[in-house]
Amino acid sequence: MKDSKDTRFFFISYKYDVKEIPIYEVGKKVEEDQQFDNWFFGQMNASIRTAFMTYGLPVPKYAFIDSMYRDCNQMTIVLVRDDVKDEKEARKWVVDYLCVLDDLERQALANSDEDNFVFKFKII
Repeated sequence: MKDSKDTRFFFISYKYDVKEIPIYEVGKKVEEDQQFDNWFFGQMNASIRTAFMTYGLPVPKYAFIDSMYRDCNQMTIVLVRDDVKDEKEARKWVVDYLCVLDDLERQALANSDEDNFVFKFKII
């Protein structure tokens, strides 16, 4: 069930248009040669929500995944968060950012073991 506060996932590529990944449509693929089913991105969404909400931070608005992950066995997930409103929120973000990133990196490392495929998270 899609929530307006959910992170929207997109494949990006320097050659092609941006394509949204419908994370709640199980079995549907955006690209024919997509390596992971959409349920995988739904699970990724749950992991991202858990990491951010654990520290009281709003979930990121967008997650961008370079379509070239299939060619290099590495998927970097770039998370785009909302702007901070004031100095107090900025301080909270800086302190909690390290904890969120640490949680996400642990999850990425746990999922990177299979078939020498590496996952990484970046937050901007």
